[in-house]
Amino acid sequence: MKKGTTRRADEYVEAPAEVVYEPVADVTRMGEWSPECVGAEWLDGNTGPTVGARFGGHNRHRRARWSNKPRVVVERRGQEFAFVANDPLGHDTTLWTTGSS
Repeated sequence: MKKGTTRRADEYVEAPAEVVYEPVADVTRMGEWSPECVGAEWLDGNTGPTVGARFGGHNRHRRARWSNKPRVVVERRGQEFAFVANDPLGHDTTLWTTGSS
């Protein structure tokens, strides 16, 4: 993808945000939902989603494997959760967010 371009994908879930918040914000379960992420764990002594918390994400697509250290940028319990992933140099590249629209 060329620098400065964006892509967006939306998935509507027919359930209240407070019901789906817990499983989505638990990044250690991300491997259950993602076709690419095979696992994740909280870093730096964090045990759950708080703004600024980082987690290690481990990904696989065909033969390619890579890790990432995204950071939580929005955490409104029961309402919205968002994190940014980064490139190998640590630059923010992708915003993942969930919440009611």
